[in-house]
Amino acid sequence: MDARIEKLFEAHVAHELQSFSGKGLEKTIRGEVAAVFAQLADIRLADIATPKQIMGIIQRVVIEMPISGGISELAGEMARKVLSSVINESTQLEDIYPKSIYDEFVDKIASLENVRHRIIHRAVHNQAYYRLVSDAVFTTVAEWAQAPKSLAKKIPGMGRVSDLGSLLSSIAMPSLLETVEETLRHTVEKGLGSVAASSEELLREFMDEDRMVEIADATWEHVGHKTLAEHFSAIDPVDLDDLIVIGLDFWLHFRTTEFFAGICKELVEYFFEKYGNSGLDVLLDDVGVDEKMATREVMELIKPAMKKITKTGLLEDRIRARLLPFYQSLEAAKILGFASASADALQADAPAVKEKSAPAQKTSLAKKPARATAAKKTDKALKKTAPKKAKPAAKKKIQPEE
Repeated sequence: MDARIEKLFEAHVAHELQSFSGKGLEKTIRGEVAAVFAQLADIRLADIATPKQIMGIIQRVVIEMPISGGISELAGEMARKVLSSVINESTQLEDIYPKSIYDEFVDKIASLENVRHRIIHRAVHNQAYYRLVSDAVFTTVAEWAQAPKSLAKKIPGMGRVSDLGSLLSSIAMPSLLETVEETLRHTVEKGLGSVAASSEELLREFMDEDRMVEIADATWEHVGHKTLAEHFSAIDPVDLDDLIVIGLDFWLHFRTTEFFAGICKELVEYFFEKYGNSGLDVLLDDVGVDEKMATREVMELIKPAMKKITKTGLLEDRIRARLLPFYQSLEAAKILGFASASADALQADAPAVKEKSAPAQKTSLAKKPARATAAKKTDKALKKTAPKKAKPAAKKKIQPEE
């Protein structure tokens, strides 16, 4: 490489390094972010992406990407950290979930009358409820039959009934008792249809909006002032691990369903329908991102990384790797004063420069970049063909920009 080109190359490297360190980096970030925001109004979302592209990303990253064991293990470890954190001992439920927000939530749930009626209907019209009622009836009858006479005599009219129950109990065989139990249960369950209907009506009247608010207030008085440690003590770490595994299994199945894919497609299409033909400035403004915020967050993210790769020499190495091919090229030689060089000689060396020259790895500006064989040939060709010129006047040394 010609000495003059090499000198310019080193000055360029120094300038780039200065642009990505210290105050130079801050100036660069502010300038680049400002330039991007200045163009946002003229760039539409549809100009840079399509619904098909976004769905492709969702398909590859959300649906198809395997979830490694390390992720599920990390999730379990972090969940256990949350449960065992020392801060749980001094944090009450009301500290993170204020009573005012709790009341708003309760009021809204209590006002959903149709939902409340549907839940009550499903609760009373199922076999589990029928079995619960029949068990309650049978247990009541059994306890009545075995009730002490002293207790029965305290209730008017119950003395004789108790004597009869005791007599039956003493003379009945175990097999007969089992038969009576099954017959009684069957009879009770058979008639529970009308009982369920009556229960549903009763629960609808009882669980009205005011009653639900009353129950919620009583519940809050019991749990609101307890610490998170007290609440979490009911959760065993093993059970927590099981819940995480169950949740992961659900997600792995749910993400492959037609429902998930269909919902994602509808949401993406709606998003593009709303913002596709609008400038990106409208989208960012709607989500609360402005130039000042973007500049601050980019600096917070980039500055530590740039400081590290500058210190290790990686930044300089990559700058040299990007710039060196240009400064070793035929085009650079022509631009920098070799336009009168023999076209034949330059063209003869051009392919060699393009194919064989490689970026030199450097860690200091004081070091010279490695010279490829093709670059040497180009220098010789340039010296032979370039016209002789008068010795130029002394020039000031090019210094990196501060």
